[in-house]
Amino acid sequence: MNYSKNNFQALIQKFFLQWLMAQRNVSAETVKSYRDTFRIFMKYLEKCHKVKPSAITIDHLDAKYILEFLSYLEKERGNQSKTINARLSAISSFLKFLSFELPEYSGMLSRSLMIPYRKEEKRQMDFLTKDEYHALCNACDMSSELGCRDRLMLLLLYNTGVRVSELVGLKFHDIITDASGLPSYIRIQGKGRKERNVPL
Repeated sequence: MNYSKNNFQALIQKFFLQWLMAQRNVSAETVKSYRDTFRIFMKYLEKCHKVKPSAITIDHLDAKYILEFLSYLEKERGNQSKTINARLSAISSFLKFLSFELPEYSGMLSRSLMIPYRKEEKRQMDFLTKDEYHALCNACDMSSELGCRDRLMLLLLYNTGVRVSELVGLKFHDIITDASGLPSYIRIQGKGRKERNVPL
């Protein structure tokens, strides 16, 4: 298929339906995040440059527009570095896709791909002391089903180091037993649909 610089909409469609979902098989969360990025980018172009979505061209992916968009995210939407970097990552993925589709724009696309990510502040990780952990476990009412559930969740969090999102996503078949029928390890579906096994 031949594209002109005015086929932005067709390229976006191919990027999502063929590149992201069919070829790279990214998660639904990634697709949602990328979709939100381009929705906000289109709103930015219309608000700040009077460019309607139907009039967007490849030229609007020039570094100048992207840098202004990142500034817009910070000043107008109050986004932090982590969110801004996630938006830039989505746009960069589209730019890499375009490098294959439209090699005649490689110079402009390369300049846009050189936009650096912002430094993110690393938050100090908090932790529980052993006494605090035992206090939490002892606060569970073991005479009730909810109390037993809460204690089991605390034990799993403490002994396996799983994320809360991974814990609530566990299914019964994720508990793998040994020859004697005792739980041996759990299978965890992590971020990016990566699986790992954690011994119990």
